[in-house]
Amino acid sequence: MIQVNAVRMGSKNINFELETDPGIPSMLYGDEIRVKQILNNLLSNAFKYTREGTVSLRVSWKQSGEDAIISFSVSDTGIGIKESDIPKLFTKYTQLDTKANRKIEGTGLGLSITKQLVDAMDGTISVRSEYLKGSTFTAKIRQRIANDRPIGDSLTVDLKSMSFMGEHMISRRSGLAYSHMPYGHVLVVDDVGTNLDVTRGLLAPYGLKVDCVSSGREAIDLVREGDVKYDLIFMDHMMPELDGIETTKIIRNDIGTEYARSVPIVALTANAIAGNEEMFLGHGFNSFISKPIDSARLDSILSKWVRDKQSPDVLSKAELEEP
Repeated sequence: MIQVNAVRMGSKNINFELETDPGIPSMLYGDEIRVKQILNNLLSNAFKYTREGTVSLRVSWKQSGEDAIISFSVSDTGIGIKESDIPKLFTKYTQLDTKANRKIEGTGLGLSITKQLVDAMDGTISVRSEYLKGSTFTAKIRQRIANDRPIGDSLTVDLKSMSFMGEHMISRRSGLAYSHMPYGHVLVVDDVGTNLDVTRGLLAPYGLKVDCVSSGREAIDLVREGDVKYDLIFMDHMMPELDGIETTKIIRNDIGTEYARSVPIVALTANAIAGNEEMFLGHGFNSFISKPIDSARLDSILSKWVRDKQSPDVLSKAELEEP
């Protein structure tokens, strides 16, 4: 998730800092997807509204009976919030200080959704801010302790060793060995430009050719024209005019080519709940990935639909061409 949001830095001069309490229990029982959504929304806002300086995430905890109260504090040196605007922060469709934010994307729904998710977990969310100097959002969430063995100093030090600058992530420990796939060509469909940039950044280590479009209609036109036979299409679930389901239905049923009927399409969705996989499969998708995109899940998808369908000869040639 941090890697996903680090891509949002683009060329901005921002450092990212991470501090984690080594005493946090190593295994917690809770809604992982919703916790990720909360963290992603807070980090996304911090990077979005910070032009330069520092974004930091501090994770701490305290025990409450059989539960752990996990505290996520996201601080930034961004544009901050006027004191009079703070009570409006968690209202739907509210984007504050529109003059200062006129070049920033977003519908203003992120913090409203975040508060709903925190409330549903019997948690709290608070904010401290100084206008034009920065903000700190703190979400506290109750999770059941499944294993009280602490994560320990070793993992904490390793996490702290990560540093982020621009589009680069540097760590002493890498969780993935990326396969180089210069023969692969994928299409990413999303109506939010920042999401396209994030997904393109996550795909960059694979050496793929990546095309991006911002609407279902554009995706349909590309598939219908057939000038490029994509190995894989990543399709945002929620888009205006034509959503991902409607777009995929038209591709599968109305274009009328074997390529359109068979091209692998993977849904990108922030609504990853139980039963959604069956729903997506029933509407012509081959699989789905929840947002924020998990790197291991993305790697598995690419291995299945791009890498593994290549012949050994193609793979050998691609490996020889690696820089």
